[in-house]
Amino acid sequence: MKYMLICLSLLALLPAAHAGTNLVRNGSFEAISQGLPEDWRTEGDSGVQQALTLDTGPNGGHAAKLSCTRFARKTRDSYATLAQSQFASIEAGKWYRFSCWARQEGMASGMVTVELYGDTKSASAYATSMLFMQLPLRQEWQHFERYFKAGAAGTDNAKLFFYFDFTGTMWLDEVEIAEADAPQLQYTSLAPRSSGANMIPNSSFECGDYNWSSLGKLSGFAGGLTGLYGDVVEGGAPDGSRCLRIELSPEKTPLSTFNYMAMIEKQETPLVANKGWIKTEPGKPYTLSAYMRADRAGVPAKLLLRFRSPSEGGVDKQEAVTLDTEWKRYSFTCNAEKPYVFAMAGPDLSASENKSATVWIDAVQLEQANEPSEFFAGDPVEIGIVTGRYGNVFDASEPMQLTVNASNHTEVDAQATVQIEIRDFFDQVVAVERKQVNIPAKKTIQENWPLGIADTGYYKIRTTYGLNGQTYVQSMRTARIQTYKGADSPFGMNHAPSTNQLCEHMCKAGFLYAREWSMEWERIEPKPGEFHFEKADTHVNRVLSAGMINVQQLPPFPSVSWNCALPEGAEPLDVPGLSWGLCYYPPKDLSFMERYIDTVVTHYKDRIHTWEYLNEPFYTLHSLPNVEQIDALFPKLPGADFTVKDYIRLLKVFHDQVKKSDPNARTIGGIAGRPDLLSKEFFKAGGLDHLDVFNLHIYPGLRKPEAYVDQMAELLANMDATKAGRKPIWITECSYFGTDDLPLEPYVVGPGPWAANRLLRDERECAEYAIRFNAIMLAHGVDKIFYHWGGPASSDVNDDESLLESWMTAYGGAPRKLYAAQATMADLLGSAPKYAASIEVPSKPEGGKPSVYGYAFQCGSQAVLIAWAPTDDNRHSTWALDVPDAAKACSIVGAAIDNKHIVLGDSPVYITDSQMDAQKLAQACKLASADM
Repeated sequence: MKYMLICLSLLALLPAAHAGTNLVRNGSFEAISQGLPEDWRTEGDSGVQQALTLDTGPNGGHAAKLSCTRFARKTRDSYATLAQSQFASIEAGKWYRFSCWARQEGMASGMVTVELYGDTKSASAYATSMLFMQLPLRQEWQHFERYFKAGAAGTDNAKLFFYFDFTGTMWLDEVEIAEADAPQLQYTSLAPRSSGANMIPNSSFECGDYNWSSLGKLSGFAGGLTGLYGDVVEGGAPDGSRCLRIELSPEKTPLSTFNYMAMIEKQETPLVANKGWIKTEPGKPYTLSAYMRADRAGVPAKLLLRFRSPSEGGVDKQEAVTLDTEWKRYSFTCNAEKPYVFAMAGPDLSASENKSATVWIDAVQLEQANEPSEFFAGDPVEIGIVTGRYGNVFDASEPMQLTVNASNHTEVDAQATVQIEIRDFFDQVVAVERKQVNIPAKKTIQENWPLGIADTGYYKIRTTYGLNGQTYVQSMRTARIQTYKGADSPFGMNHAPSTNQLCEHMCKAGFLYAREWSMEWERIEPKPGEFHFEKADTHVNRVLSAGMINVQQLPPFPSVSWNCALPEGAEPLDVPGLSWGLCYYPPKDLSFMERYIDTVVTHYKDRIHTWEYLNEPFYTLHSLPNVEQIDALFPKLPGADFTVKDYIRLLKVFHDQVKKSDPNARTIGGIAGRPDLLSKEFFKAGGLDHLDVFNLHIYPGLRKPEAYVDQMAELLANMDATKAGRKPIWITECSYFGTDDLPLEPYVVGPGPWAANRLLRDERECAEYAIRFNAIMLAHGVDKIFYHWGGPASSDVNDDESLLESWMTAYGGAPRKLYAAQATMADLLGSAPKYAASIEVPSKPEGGKPSVYGYAFQCGSQAVLIAWAPTDDNRHSTWALDVPDAAKACSIVGAAIDNKHIVLGDSPVYITDSQMDAQKLAQACKLASADM
């Protein structure tokens, strides 16, 4: 939440385009007029100096060459842009294939974006967007391709445009948009295949909790439950020896919360759900059945089938039932309306007066039938392999081991040879092991399987075995980490996850700060003088109790509906439950603002001492929008011309009142954008006089992290030039995105989803970019870095598309590669790393310096140096780092490196030493060309 660029190797999975229907005019750039390609033009504001010329393409012939020699961010149009209009032949609802060849040189970001708008003259041109695609360009020609469905009809005002926001040169050729057949989308996360009529694996819990989780009720924009709620227990089961036990009571029922809109959910309907989608035949009948009982008569429960289609949504079918104290089989039948389904069953106390009940569940069966048949396990002999750890994450102090659960439902002894293949962060095989599993007839066994993994790191375990006449494959993400033990941390999250279970899991990787929106004025004081803290308190207290030691609050909007300086003609946007369109305007009476701030800060002064003012003014709709800066044009925005001075006027009121109400509090303010977004203007206008911490929000997309080195250096120089001088910097939102498991095949996505349109190549690249980004920022004045955001990490079971925006974990806390890399960085840097020095980079013979980076930090009594050399920037040479004898070296995930001559690449390495300080360590680590 993943590659937006569909690789050539996958083209066989995609629909064929109609031949000879390229809707792009002069896409090959062969038609020339006055030395320039016909039908193409450049765009951009006065901050961009660019030139369009012609050059040679990848296959000979002409290519467009767009060079940007000066870039300064001024307005939303500050991009070097190559554009073409008039696409009236595009029809809404039809599928099209976009493709092009492209490359770059001298572009620090390495990224170009392509978009297609249906009508740039529309009241909301953004709403007519059909295609959004970020291209990770290299110095060699690459081919890019994307399929998209036109959500709007094209017009003469339609525009296809390629743009970038750094100096450098882009080459472009063979641009094409052609009509295509609709792709046949399939889910990739499927439940393990059963050999019998019962389509649910481990349907009677004989293999423990393997293949099971829980579905709760959504908490705002976040999921309700983040793993299995309940315990697999022995004895008394109607089938086999095990069943699932779920206990609910006012004291034990799990709580999930989400800070924005103050959503609180008592999870009174924790339905056990099978992991993975099950294929169906639409129109055919399916029957779901399960044995259930309760500790008292009259407990309400339900059976539920969630039918879905990857392209058309879906529907839930359910049956309410009432449980007794004896085991009873419950069932219901319905026709499949979509090609995929998963099954759920469990208690439902949401409408019950009695909120206490214990429910047991067993023998869950889904079959294609008009009525339930006799229960049979999905497979005669079943094996389920688990770790017994939430998210499959082990602490470095404990051995890694698997638990093998196996169940034999037959009258004959069975055996299987189970093989595991373990791959590390770099996708290298580090172990292959085999185990003979013997399962007596009508028995369930459980055996431990120790793994010989000594290093910390990320590990993907692939299990294969033969049974029941077929081959079974299970895949598991695991990590072994040094659990974070610091009292403070450089790292936090924007919006904490919805459950304590997941918050605690993130704390293990060093996330001790949470940036929360519970202070939204509209929710706290809906009427003048009428304050409501109950829901906000519940959320704040929950997050603090889960180990996130610092909850940072902010009012995302500047006003409240009853105290808003609305310009004439202003109307709220049609977003249910949100106050957008009103509350992003400033307050009408500042005295009410002061009273509100005083009341909130005083209320929380025993728990919260960090307050941020507003979210992303000027360039988003959250606060004080400015049509010259806002990311996308929206209708009905009268008076949307707010300036830096408008923000500073309100910031001063906020800062002064916070300090008056809590002298120990610190305030955060600023533009909350990228380093070059109005920061200089903010500094010159005296904004630093009214804050303790300056904020940034940086979403690089596919941009290389090194692109921000010069921007941050310039920001610090501009800050130092002010009377206020250097202030701490917190990045209160940032993120890269990447996954190794795409949710759909073939993978296509519309222009709207944020993360899904900004996917790096894979999880390894995502982790390497994020750690390099963190190192650069911490070396350029940044004290705290908040990843965005905890909501997708809390996604519901089988909601893999939402999980694309979860940078750190897959479902249920299962680690992505970045989780292990982040845990290593947090552990090595500790509570408060202090930048000390950079390694000396030798000059190139032809002038300039190579792209090699090394930043040394003093981390308490330990010095830590982080070094890397991006391969694309050093394609003609390789750089190595000589490590001092007394120092230790490890990989991005903490695995020890014994070599004292380390060849550097895209993946950062750590050098640590407790004998010399950080400045001396930077001097002692010597760079040399590995080619010599």
